[in-house]
Amino acid sequence: MILLHLAVVALYGLSAWALWPAPTPALPAGSPPLPAASWRPPAASASWLLPAAVLAHAALAWANIATPEGLDLSLGNAVSVVAGLAAALAWLSGLLATMPAIGTVVLPVAAAASLLPALMTSAHRFAYAAEPWAAIHVAVALVAYALFIVAALQALLLMGLEKRLHRRLPDPGADAMPPLLTLERFMSGWWERASSC
Repeated sequence: MILLHLAVVALYGLSAWALWPAPTPALPAGSPPLPAASWRPPAASASWLLPAAVLAHAALAWANIATPEGLDLSLGNAVSVVAGLAAALAWLSGLLATMPAIGTVVLPVAAAASLLPALMTSAHRFAYAAEPWAAIHVAVALVAYALFIVAALQALLLMGLEKRLHRRLPDPGADAMPPLLTLERFMSGWWERASSC
């Protein structure tokens, strides 16, 4: 089972590395651009690494939580599920395609959280067969926490971009980010779709 934990960490780590903005050194005017670093995974590899990481994390969470004795909702398992759901929501909503900088925060946190069930072994079980509404309640609460985390990260990113704009600071990743109004429209549209479900 520990190998699956390590595989999930590796997949999340490679995805975050592929999404990490490449450093662009300041070049004098008229000089040719530097070639891309060959040691860096291409950004397109995140399109298959991230789904593999999310699916492996889901399988890992299922194996850790759903046991014959009942659901194991210990702190390590709950944090792992919320982090995995946050990564899945960021990927499925298209947020990582629009704002890859969020992936550089969400994915390493999800990688670290996927190790928690292996490190924190105290079990907190309750029988879910006799109380299906309790299991539904817990599932909805975990999804709500994941939505909140993704929205908070998005709001922090927007706030940082807005402060840079007001202070007239140069943005090193300006080519990789859409305009601020586009991000705000995306955020409001995303919340309208999420609240209508």
